[in-house]
Amino acid sequence: MTPAQLEDIAINAFGEGWKTALANALSAYNPTRNPIQYRRVQQWLTGERQVPEWVEPALKDIARIMIVDLRKRADFLEKLLS
Repeated sequence: MTPAQLEDIAINAFGEGWKTALANALSAYNPTRNPIQYRRVQQWLTGERQVPEWVEPALKDIARIMIVDLRKRADFLEKLLS
């Protein structure tokens, strides 16, 4: 995953404050179980550090979970507005 791909997905998934939200969400997927810090996300984006291989499948999983949640919320709002 390139830094640009990471940024595109994360901005659309998390919106404002996406770097911190991304770090928090990825922490649960980190193979070392250590929290991902905001600084690490910055390093991936600038190319100072390579985006680890585990990030892409983790981010896809997070995005899929968010899609399901958004659909449920949208359905709920549709019902309220009917």
